Amino acid sequence: MSTARPVIFRGNDVEGFIKSIRRQAFQSDKLEDDQWIANYAATCLGGDALKWFSALEPEVRGNWKVLEEKLLERFTPPTEGVAEEAPVLPPLPQPTPRVGRVRIIADDLSHSGYLDRELSVVNHQFMLTERPSQALTVALEPVKGGFYHAKTTNAAAGEVFVGITWEDEPNVLHGSTGAAALAAVKEHIFYIKTPHESSSQWGKGPTVIDCWRETPEGRLMICWQQDGTAYPLELVSNGRRRLRVVPDLAAYNAAHGGQWLKSYMVVEPL
Repeated sequence: MSTARPVIFRGNDVEGFIKSIRRQAFQSDKLEDDQWIANYAATCLGGDALKWFSALEPEVRGNWKVLEEKLLERFTPPTEGVAEEAPVLPPLPQPTPRVGRVRIIADDLSHSGYLDRELSVVNHQFMLTERPSQALTVALEPVKGGFYHAKTTNAAAGEVFVGITWEDEPNVLHGSTGAAALAAVKEHIFYIKTPHESSSQWGKGPTVIDCWRETPEGRLMICWQQDGTAYPLELVSNGRRRLRVVPDLAAYNAAHGGQWLKSYMVVEPL
């Protein structure tokens, strides 16, 4: 019997993934063939799950009984879903519309500046600039749920939204090495495939624009909404003008050489 098109597992819903692998093994009359099941499961991995799998010992990768146990150990959340592993937003102020430049302040002040009005040449993402004259100006527009849209007023790309595009499928679990880029996003009111067109040529994951919130201290933050809950992401910079937003800075640095610095954003009035 031919195998069905695999569902790619990237770290979320490990129990559902295991059930799908068992189902395919049953349909292929391979339920007792641990090596076949392990080899098939390996073709269904992506993102963080694939990176984790690649580091396993060969005797684990080739034995489904052992691999299944390791999958459950690594990817099962501690209680119900990600809420215990990922920080959840406290009550925040109601958004109020305003216009200003996005000021970026890093832990190392020499890496601070503004969001650049021009996109990077290589990946077409928003980057850091030290020059106030080159700073991007945005109009913060309140939307449902206490969030903002950040609509540009002077971007070189034209009138667009500042949104995020994930590198891969989103994973907000503690220990996630996932990341998203700040992108220029066009919103399509009438669409067939997607409501958002992202400028980013680095990320292949989903794109959102209703991701901006404000803390009681007046800082802008970017959040990921999942299953009715908003999870705050950290803005990070690497000293070479590049910016990312990540769920877990320590894990991201461990996977990428420790070069990224924690940063935060404020709206600087014109």
